Amino acid sequence: MPDLLFLLNSLTDAEGKILIPGLSDQVAPLTPEEEEMYNSISFDADEFRTDAGVFQLRHASDAVCTHHLYVTLSVTGYWIIFL
Repeated sequence: MPDLLFLLNSLTDAEGKILIPGLSDQVAPLTPEEEEMYNSISFDADEFRTDAGVFQLRHASDAVCTHHLYVTLSVTGYWIIFL
């Protein structure tokens, strides 16, 4: 498990930038319309942090949190097998 956590943690930097070579090159830049859409999302980072029961989020700014919805890296599941 520690090796898996290390590997997953190495996929992004401290600001959330995806570190997989070439992956970001395949993502089109935000259009002005998309930028406006993300800016219009009603999101309160402090409320989310409190509701989630965590002390700190990677991004404290409401706008930065919503913009990180655009390009994200998600691990959707894994299996743990005990031998």
